[in-house]
Amino acid sequence: MSSFVIISLMLFSYFGGGSDVNRSANAAIENEVMQVIDKQRELALHKDVPGMRQVLADDYLSTNAYGQVRTKQETVDVYEHGEIVYTALAVSEMRILVLSPTSAVANFKVTTVEHNKGIDESGYFRVTRVFAKRQGRWQVVVNHSTSLAV
Repeated sequence: MSSFVIISLMLFSYFGGGSDVNRSANAAIENEVMQVIDKQRELALHKDVPGMRQVLADDYLSTNAYGQVRTKQETVDVYEHGEIVYTALAVSEMRILVLSPTSAVANFKVTTVEHNKGIDESGYFRVTRVFAKRQGRWQVVVNHSTSLAV
């Protein structure tokens, strides 16, 4: 058997050609990741800094819709100092790609009502987040968002 056929079979079984057990495991992981996304949404709405520290990985890195790059501490500082205030956050068009039992990528649309340092920055955004399961809990490792034209 050629190496191409072997590699193709391995990729097929890993990325979607798997059994019902794999689909069931992936569905469970998708559900866990969705719960983290919803929790992070609630934490942002309530400016819950301790909760945000738990959800964001220590090596967290975020690029916002304006091209600003922030670490975990810089992101937490924004909430702690009240620079960004959300009054509404709605998530839709959710897609989750399970990469392994301990890693996943989520892509979704966010509609916000928000103020940044008193300036209205409400809008529609497309967000991509990378999640890792470490020490038994899911955390956000990477966040990237882009503004959507209305």
